Amino acid sequence: MIEELTVTYLGTHATIVGASTRTSTADADYFLRDLADWIGGKYGLDKREILPPAYQSQLEVVFGAPISRHFERLSEVGQAVTKFVTGYGLKDCPRFEFGGFWMHFDTSKVPPSPTPVRFSLERRVGAAYGENKYFSEAPLRSEDHRRVLELVEAALEGSQ
Repeated sequence: MIEELTVTYLGTHATIVGASTRTSTADADYFLRDLADWIGGKYGLDKREILPPAYQSQLEVVFGAPISRHFERLSEVGQAVTKFVTGYGLKDCPRFEFGGFWMHFDTSKVPPSPTPVRFSLERRVGAAYGENKYFSEAPLRSEDHRRVLELVEAALEGSQ
C-alpha cells in the first residue's frame, strides 16, 4: 500500500517522516501512526509532533461540463494566443481555452517550514477536452480534497 517512505533529518530540531500511497491520505496517516508507535516503543524515541502534518493529495475528477464556460471573459486571451500561434505557421491549431486555475497564499507571510502545496485544478494532460477530465492537487486530506472539489462543481453549476 505504501509506495514511498521518506525520512528527512532536520538536525537536532526534528525529523520529518512522510509516506506516499495511491489510495488515500488516511492510509498514509494510519501507516505513519503505526510506524511512530513502533519506533517509540522499540527504540524509545520521542515521537511528539513538532510541526503540523502536511498533505499533498492528487485526484482526478470528471465534471459534467467544461469549466472554461465559466471564464468567458478569458476567451479573448485564448483567441489572441490562437491567432498568434496560427500566424507562426501552425495553421490547424485548435483554439486555446481556459484550462484550469490554482490558489495559494502569500508564502512570504509564513516561516519556512513544510509550506502547503497550492490548490490547483487543471485539464488532465492527454485527455480529450470533451471528456471534461481534470487533475487536482491540494494540501488536504483526500476526503477533504473531494469535498472541496464538490464545492467547486457546485459553484460552477450555480454560476450558469
